[in-house]
Amino acid sequence: MGLQHRHVQYMDFDPSVEQKDIVERTIEDLSEHMPEDATAHSIFKFKGRQLEGNLRFNSKMGAFVAHAKAKNVLQLIKKLRSKILSQWRHKKTILLSR
Repeated sequence: MGLQHRHVQYMDFDPSVEQKDIVERTIEDLSEHMPEDATAHSIFKFKGRQLEGNLRFNSKMGAFVAHAKAKNVLQLIKKLRSKILSQWRHKKTILLSR
């Protein structure tokens, strides 16, 4: 899988308990199941702030998917997790590269 440039677009999420649970669980699980060679890169944006990271939304899976080198994936997830869930709770638009 080569590095791909993706257009950034707005994504509105329905802050239902079920979806929040899927996102929270997926992000937690990724810290233990990230492959060593995952190097896809994305830019995560929300409410005028930009975090350069390796996080994207996979519509087929219906969950957030992080791509990062094994050595930094846990740090990345911890950094973004609270921001993602906070946005969800307040029903704000999250801007993701896709």
